[in-house]
Amino acid sequence: MELISFQLKNYKSFYDSGVLRFCSGFNAIVGPNNVGKSALLQAVAQQFSNVPHRSISAKPTAGSAVVPYSESHYTIQCKGSELREALLNEGGNFSIHIPATAGVGQGAARFTPVIEGVLAELFSRDTLVLDLIRDGKDAIIVRDPSVLLSYPIQGENSRIDVNPVPYKNAFEYAGTRVGQGSYNPALELGVVIGRIFQRRIYYFNGW
Repeated sequence: MELISFQLKNYKSFYDSGVLRFCSGFNAIVGPNNVGKSALLQAVAQQFSNVPHRSISAKPTAGSAVVPYSESHYTIQCKGSELREALLNEGGNFSIHIPATAGVGQGAARFTPVIEGVLAELFSRDTLVLDLIRDGKDAIIVRDPSVLLSYPIQGENSRIDVNPVPYKNAFEYAGTRVGQGSYNPALELGVVIGRIFQRRIYYFNGW
């Protein structure tokens, strides 16, 4: 996975950093003391909490409320095959949405072929450009419906759980969850991809 752009909002000295674009290989961030280089690197590495920016931009009048959340946006690029390898070996279970009418039969016999077909299309893409956001919470998530495999579902709100099985080099049906009460945000594909991306960033503080 390659980080190609980043934007930081409402964190320490940054009201809005604007979109910062990175090139392949080595990138350097330079500047005088106390301009926010460390804060920027902390945010890129997701080693930051909510520390709202304070200036006339964020609080134009004495009575203006300060937005309590810091926000970061990431754009990463990878091959579909790379995402497949990461989900197979690093991600753990995840859930996807599929059409309510998909497949024939019941349980694994019905949904495993559907899962294989849906994921095969995603993993066959030469290039995936993923937009991720962390908006004041610990989780960083992908918000692109074409990557999240979100489809219109008729009837009840259902999700299909997928179990990666590395020794089989396959993804298998792990169950169906129906209704709002069964919703588990930690299993959403966008959150799982975000966790993988998070683990691949190494932040070293030399001070």
